[in-house]
Amino acid sequence: MDKEDLVPMDIPHKIPINLRFTFDQYKKILGGLNPQMMEDKWFIITEDDVIHCHRSWTGYETWRAELIKSGDSGHDGYVIKEILAERNAAKYTNTDDERDKMQFTKIIAWFILEVKEEDIRSD
Repeated sequence: MDKEDLVPMDIPHKIPINLRFTFDQYKKILGGLNPQMMEDKWFIITEDDVIHCHRSWTGYETWRAELIKSGDSGHDGYVIKEILAERNAAKYTNTDDERDKMQFTKIIAWFILEVKEEDIRSD
C-alpha cells in the first residue's frame, strides 16, 4: 500500500486517553509502520506530529492522534490526550470507546515501540 491509497476517516469521534512517550519513543513513532506481508493489518504514518492508523488492506483510517510536547517538568517527552476513532459503520464497526483505547494503545506499544501497554499508559 502506498500513501496515496490511504483514505481519511469520515466520522471522527473524540476519545480521551492519557499516553506518555519518551523522546526516543517519539522518534520511533515518527518512523511509522509499513506493512511487510499480507498478514500485517496496519499502515501507520506520522505527519506533523499526528499519528494516522490505517487498515492495510482497505487503506481506511481507523484512528488518529496528535503527539503533544509535554509541559510537565518531570517528563521530557510527548503525550497523547485524545484519539479520534472512525464511526462510519461501513468502514469500522466498533463503537466501544474503551476497546478503541485498548487497541490503539496496543498497536503503538507492541508494533511500533515493542513495549508493554503499561509502559506508555499514565491513567
